Amino acid sequence: MFHHAFRPMKRISFVLFLLMITFAVSAQQDPKAKAAFEKAVSIIRHSSVKMTFTTVVEMPTTKKRETVSGTLWMKGAKFKLIMDGMTSYFDGKTEWVYQPENKEVTIASISGKEQQAINPLAILSNYEGKSVKIIFDSTVKSVATSETIDLFPTNLSANEFKIELRLDKQTNYPQAITIFSRDGTRTYITLHAFQVVPTLNDDAFVFNLKAHPRISVNDLR
Repeated sequence: MFHHAFRPMKRISFVLFLLMITFAVSAQQDPKAKAAFEKAVSIIRHSSVKMTFTTVVEMPTTKKRETVSGTLWMKGAKFKLIMDGMTSYFDGKTEWVYQPENKEVTIASISGKEQQAINPLAILSNYEGKSVKIIFDSTVKSVATSETIDLFPTNLSANEFKIELRLDKQTNYPQAITIFSRDGTRTYITLHAFQVVPTLNDDAFVFNLKAHPRISVNDLR
């Protein structure tokens, strides 16, 4: 799938998380649910953010359960991701994957297809303009500090048939996400911390080769 990657299911789990928070909306909306969701999406798209998360993927066909935790910094199309003992940097064009245990960094130019798999904004193009139903979840007990929204893609070819999103009522920051896939897979994402970081500059998304003079460089560009 990639010349470098986290284990496939871990990469897929994280991609699903990015897919959810950048889902485009159109018809069959609860206006208040839509407004809350669009505010959350706007924060993701237009702010520099940092989040720590844990993803649990349950695969009923194989009865496997996989857990991974990570930290993500994101600014527009750029991101830095620490997960599974590696750090991935993406400046909007080039990706560096640094493996400190092996003292190695892999550099690659990311194609459009690969961006759709790992880039939080490129993924948006997969769903932009497509219909998704957004309503408040009536089955989840209402609490004073959060609200739960259900998203139902109306495109039957979508991999997901339902996405459950819990938002902080005051800030509209995402707190938790559950993704229900058509193959029976369930992905549970818990955001332990989510914050806007106004001081985050573009250098944070570029690997500093000069600071690591003795590492092996695998340049695939």
